[in-house]
Amino acid sequence: MHRPRRSLRLCSYFQGRSSPINIHASPYQIRINRKDDSTSCTSGSASPCLTTPSQATVVPVHGKQLTIKTTAKKEVPFRVKCMLLVSIATVAAVAACLIVALTWKSVGVKRNGRPVVLLLGDSHTQKGTDPAKRGWVSLLQDQYVMTSDVVTRGLPGYNTKWFYKFIAQTIEQEVREGIYSTPALITVWFGSNDAALANGTASRTHVPIEDFKKNLKKIVKKFQSAAPEAEILVITPPHVNDAVRAGFSSWKSGTIDRTNDMATEYARACVEVTEEINVQVLDLNAFFNAMPETTRNGLLDADGLHLNTMGNILVYGSRLPTSSLL
Repeated sequence: MHRPRRSLRLCSYFQGRSSPINIHASPYQIRINRKDDSTSCTSGSASPCLTTPSQATVVPVHGKQLTIKTTAKKEVPFRVKCMLLVSIATVAAVAACLIVALTWKSVGVKRNGRPVVLLLGDSHTQKGTDPAKRGWVSLLQDQYVMTSDVVTRGLPGYNTKWFYKFIAQTIEQEVREGIYSTPALITVWFGSNDAALANGTASRTHVPIEDFKKNLKKIVKKFQSAAPEAEILVITPPHVNDAVRAGFSSWKSGTIDRTNDMATEYARACVEVTEEINVQVLDLNAFFNAMPETTRNGLLDADGLHLNTMGNILVYGSRLPTSSLL
């Protein structure tokens, strides 16, 4: 509802002023005390004061009437006050969190001092987190839940080219900035997507074997630099069930996308790289291919590429060098 403007009249000894003075005042009585005058303000008095319209009298100043018109101050609604207080509190909280975060970053504060196992790779690492299939990563997490942190960075469909170009730098920065404690062990498990046939249905992930070796070497060296005290373990791509992959690919174009022989070639390339840069290797390809074909294929999922429950258990029970590091 519109509130009417209020008019106040000044009762004062303003010397030399003959024109009206415009001010803003509250709807309550406002008192102006002269240093040499402590007389209280009353209707019709000549003491310096401002009064409400009902109390004001017209007092001539040097023969002229002096009138001051003011607009009454509107009261801020209680709801608006609450909203303002909440907004101020929110801004203050965000600012405080930002200051703390920047302080932590500047002094290199780490989340905790627990040993860390950092797992890098493709879908073999990502699917290893599935507890329903007793994934090798989930089993590792369960074993070390009281003593260590297992950090998984597995990206389905990635090859070494994409990982190095788009992902490796971000994870390296996590390590250097202390997002988690400096890793004691870093696993690097790639090759299955790089080994996709160049003329097959998954050709977009294919990486020529020499480029694969260069990429793998660059990935390992990047994390050796970021975590010089960490143990690096390269894991080779496992075997492939050719019959299943042939049937799986036939509905697309009739061309198989992967073969066990090609996976073995890339596994050999992994071993060669580890010998050149002196890091450990877990040759799962040789481990599984040493088994009879029916036995090893029985350790793969329905897609003939990823490990099933028994395959995951065997990987978990393999010679992962964790016990001596954690």
